[in-house]
Amino acid sequence: MTNVAESARIAAIGFKPALLIAAKKTETDLFCGCGHFVDSFCKLPNGFLKETTMSWFKVFSAVVVANIVSWIVVSILGWFIFFVVLDSFTESLIERRSKTDEVEFPAISVPSYSPRAVTQEEIEAKQKREKQLAAERRRATRDTEQRRSAIAGSKKMCEFWTSEYRKDGNPKSQAYKEMACLRYRNLLN
Repeated sequence: MTNVAESARIAAIGFKPALLIAAKKTETDLFCGCGHFVDSFCKLPNGFLKETTMSWFKVFSAVVVANIVSWIVVSILGWFIFFVVLDSFTESLIERRSKTDEVEFPAISVPSYSPRAVTQEEIEAKQKREKQLAAERRRATRDTEQRRSAIAGSKKMCEFWTSEYRKDGNPKSQAYKEMACLRYRNLLN
């Protein structure tokens, strides 16, 4: 038979010629358009092809078995790689540990302390600092004495104007008394 006759026969069963190509090994073997071999057709006595189908249970079972087998293969490979990596990691740790035992640390020695010689500049700087501190102390004592004398003078003035105001009751004496006592209170605070 020719390819044209085979195409007519396939068209008579209801298959599209674009999906099935009439290239054959034997008279009942066909290839589909995507290149996969299709052997699920049987030749009937009248010359037409009849499709024989595989049950869905068989297809499902084949897929499940294929998935289980691939999972087992991947798991075995994963465990193998894991143990190889774990083994190399343990070996490297053992090597590191053995190397750290061999390393000797130098003995720690405490350096002896020897005071260094004092230079002339340091002596001059120390004397200058001492002079500044002495001057500040003298200034502080002088300021304290001046404050004490100012407080004592303000107290005397406040007492004087208070006694004068009591004697004469003059408003001028009262104003002097208030000013002197205010100055005395401000110096105390």
